[in-house]
Amino acid sequence: MPRSAPTPPPLEFALLWDVPARTCPGELAADLPGHVDLRDGQTRTRLRLIDGQEVSGREPAPAPPPAVEGDGALARHPEFAGRTASVPWDGLALFALPERGTLVAFDLEKERIAWEFHAAAATVVAPQVVRGRVVLVSLDNHLYCVRAANGHQLWRVRAAARLRLATALWRDRVIVAPEGAPELEAFHLVDGSRAGKFQLGDAAARAVTAPAVIEDVLVVAYARYGSAACRLRAARLREGGSG
Repeated sequence: MPRSAPTPPPLEFALLWDVPARTCPGELAADLPGHVDLRDGQTRTRLRLIDGQEVSGREPAPAPPPAVEGDGALARHPEFAGRTASVPWDGLALFALPERGTLVAFDLEKERIAWEFHAAAATVVAPQVVRGRVVLVSLDNHLYCVRAANGHQLWRVRAAARLRLATALWRDRVIVAPEGAPELEAFHLVDGSRAGKFQLGDAAARAVTAPAVIEDVLVVAYARYGSAACRLRAARLREGGSG
């Protein structure tokens, strides 16, 4: 009788800091080691990762990254209008068609679709690729994982609510921010099993940005229902049982 694979250790979230934000950022990013950028349109504010203290006022945000290789080929295909940003992988461009709830793998050399995967509802953010697996969130409350080589579904797991924010990745864990939920959820990349939760304060809190993982630190912006004020919350990530 074959032995079952050991259960992966859970993910532990050690709270580092929780600070108010001047304004609600549109996204979180990292351009300088040891820091996190709060971006809002054309401006950014920089905080220290260790304690959340602001080290710069508002300043111009850096120019957007150059176009992904293959975007020129995709632009020649009007049937892909409205797609998400594309992610390159082994000669393919991977992207989602939000209105169709479809994940597309486009062969850049042959300029044709290599495979498609259909979620049960719309997906509004670009997929992510890690270790040959594509992770996709959907408004049907599910997180999907498919094989990048052929689009075969590996697993599907239901989150607490709709998923319309991008995922964060850390050591074979996928972290999501369910819409309107007071906590983030983590899942194991290998099989979709649950890997832990990170509370965003009280029951009225909900994420307003996608979570970001920077140097083993998880950062997310959140707000309470009925409040225009945002806060930033950070936690050190570590393997369960690591001490």
